[in-house]
Amino acid sequence: MILDIGTIMIMVGVTCGGLAVVTFLVWLSNRPERFLRTWSLGTLVLVGSTVSFGLFEQRPTLLLGWLAAILGIAGITVGWMAAEQLRQKDLPVVGAAIRIAAGIGATSAAALAGRPGTMMVIFDVAAFVLLLEISRVFWATRTESPVYLTGLAGLTALIGISFLSCGIALFFFEEPDFLGIPQTLVETLNGVITLLGLTGIGALCLALVHERIANRHRADAMTDSLTGLLNRRALLDIGKASGTVESTAVIIFDLDRFKDVNDSHGHAVGDLVLRRFTVVCRQALRATDLAARIGGEEFAVVLPGTGEAEAILVADRIRRRFQKEEIATPAGPLSCTVSAGVHASPPNQQWQLQDLLLGADTALYEAKNGGRNRVCWSEATRPH
Repeated sequence: MILDIGTIMIMVGVTCGGLAVVTFLVWLSNRPERFLRTWSLGTLVLVGSTVSFGLFEQRPTLLLGWLAAILGIAGITVGWMAAEQLRQKDLPVVGAAIRIAAGIGATSAAALAGRPGTMMVIFDVAAFVLLLEISRVFWATRTESPVYLTGLAGLTALIGISFLSCGIALFFFEEPDFLGIPQTLVETLNGVITLLGLTGIGALCLALVHERIANRHRADAMTDSLTGLLNRRALLDIGKASGTVESTAVIIFDLDRFKDVNDSHGHAVGDLVLRRFTVVCRQALRATDLAARIGGEEFAVVLPGTGEAEAILVADRIRRRFQKEEIATPAGPLSCTVSAGVHASPPNQQWQLQDLLLGADTALYEAKNGGRNRVCWSEATRPH
């Protein structure tokens, strides 16, 4: 064979070491991606496993085989922790401890029974199960990034199947007391698949991180940092992307005398007022509605599939609820009011979102001039 098992082990170890360094360095500059730190630790443990397997291949001893097996199980388990951390942010420490303990217990029992061949079969099967679990996690989260996560799921499953093939070959063609690594095509293919698979996994992980960073920056650019709502740019971009709409209503809110709040109580209290209005607004809206902060104290709400009468009720409901809110300040409880303008597209007519916003803004101007703390619509004023 052009490549012997020992050479492949060295190459796998070097690849794992390189991945450990690269992923750790990428994590240092992208701390929110904590799964990279965990993944780096897992590949570092796998370096120890491959070194032990290389030594085991050259000088087969029960201790080296056992050490290589438990380090391999531990490294793959840490990789599973990283995949779960990518999906749900929290480290599944208890689950990982159970998996590692089960792997150590099973391999140790076979080693103590003087069955190194059985010990290696247990390792191969354990590696298959753990890699399949990692693949399942990637597959379950593929909606975040279909190309990269599907690729990660496929590569980890492929490596897992190659380990299972080794385990099957060992079980059927070697004695339970066989000590060493068989110089077979199955073992060689496992090494080559592992080497290429790890390289592909490293590249896909880095590409995934790059995509997540880009998405995060895009979301930050489209989100108001104080309230968490869309900003004006995001709302207008959505309007351009959607083209014309029908059966859609727009409400524009403006907090009354907000400058006086900032002047009298300070900007910290003003920010608290804005966040409180955001909460009130969200509680009154549906999941399909859009809310944006389009100015200092100005907010816009887009209500798809909503007529003028229903939109007026929504605006007034928000107005009334906000009026009842009390914001704690050093000078005592503070109550604020809000004015609103409503504009809805007539039935069976196509409108641009920008035109609906202009109509709602005109209605809001009437509400402010009519005494504030009221809702106006379609150039008519209704006192409350």
